[in-house]
Amino acid sequence: MAETPWPGALGVPAVSVKGLTKSYPGVAALHPTDLDIRHGVIHALVGENGAGKSTFLKIIAGAQPATEGEIRIFGEEVTFAGPRQARRLVLQPQLL
Repeated sequence: MAETPWPGALGVPAVSVKGLTKSYPGVAALHPTDLDIRHGVIHALVGENGAGKSTFLKIIAGAQPATEGEIRIFGEEVTFAGPRQARRLVLQPQLL
């Protein structure tokens, strides 16, 4: 029986974010954002003050819910009940 390859070995992003947004009444805190984080690659998130960097990180860390969009881990869509679940699924550097 053939061994199933690890998803990262197949080019699947470790974390993939598509169309992630966050809105508050009257304010778009994060406009639609896409990002693929690949295993073994260094990534940087840069932008001006108020660009939504902290909001983006809070969403993928499970501290805030997104208004729209999806987060996938190795191709599987996930939603987080809170930061603890996000840490178990995403924020383990040895998996990224």
